[in-house]
Amino acid sequence: MSQVSFILQKQGSSIFKDSGSKFFGFAFPVTTAQAIKERLDSLHQQYPDATRICFAWCLGLEHWRTSDGGEPAHSAGFPILRQIQAMQLTNTLVAVVRYFGGKKLGVPGLIHAFGEAARLALLSGELADYKVYSSVKISFQYTHEGEVSKILKAFSAQVKEQAFAVGVTMSLEVETVLFADFLKVIEGMYGIDVLEVNP
Repeated sequence: MSQVSFILQKQGSSIFKDSGSKFFGFAFPVTTAQAIKERLDSLHQQYPDATRICFAWCLGLEHWRTSDGGEPAHSAGFPILRQIQAMQLTNTLVAVVRYFGGKKLGVPGLIHAFGEAARLALLSGELADYKVYSSVKISFQYTHEGEVSKILKAFSAQVKEQAFAVGVTMSLEVETVLFADFLKVIEGMYGIDVLEVNP
């Protein structure tokens, strides 16, 4: 897949018209295959009389799929996917609901219409930076809590779990681009033990 930099924070929608046909675009933030299925099922229930419902989605860095929904091959799903890729998005589903207006658009016309409905839907949503995280589990004595807090703040580390017993155990997430430097600092500190690493 092409470079990924953003995710949708808020869903978007659009209406594009061409030669009597109407193309309703919907852009959704998604993180799982189940969420994608639920969104598509909901659109099929909302628009049972639609001529076509075509879509494309991307999850993470490597997973994507397109559907032409009965339109000529590569005339709907791939134009939608290209708009997602052009905006460097992932964790995104875009579906376009088409109502036929009586005049055939031909493959070039369909490519333009589905792509434009997708583009407008994405533009009406809100984007946020896409960040990939790595995780690490550490333990330390209470006397090192102040030092650890400073490091966590410096690397914007997120505490996912923590347990307090004889000492402190923390499960952390750090942006992958910062992870190697974070580990170097942590491993170089006296009194802090690295228990697990998932880069």
